[in-house]
Amino acid sequence: MLSKLLKEKCQKLSLSSRQAAHKVGVSHATILRVLKGDVVDIETLIKLSGWLNVKPSTALNSFVLSPDALADRVAVVIERHPQLRDVFSRAVKAIIEEDVDPSLIDDIAGYAAYKLNIYPKQMLKQ
Repeated sequence: MLSKLLKEKCQKLSLSSRQAAHKVGVSHATILRVLKGDVVDIETLIKLSGWLNVKPSTALNSFVLSPDALADRVAVVIERHPQLRDVFSRAVKAIIEEDVDPSLIDDIAGYAAYKLNIYPKQMLKQ
């Protein structure tokens, strides 16, 4: 997971491995080891996790543990996009307390699926 997150962030920011190493505060060799999937020491893991804006436990976990690991995937999405935490929290609370008709959640999910299938990826990133 750490390797994948690092690759994604470097690509997103158009950073070379040397530039990433400088920003993280580790050596270029360390970045190359992480990109290969090698194990790093805890200090390096903490630096990388901080730069990647994820918890060290998230960086260590495999994102693809199983296709049914929905809760893990949602947790990673919320961690990467903290502004979604409140929305998900309110939705879960409303569902648990039965303050919302489940068909409303179905409508919302349907609309989200519609938007994700209609708009090109570059428009979704705005």
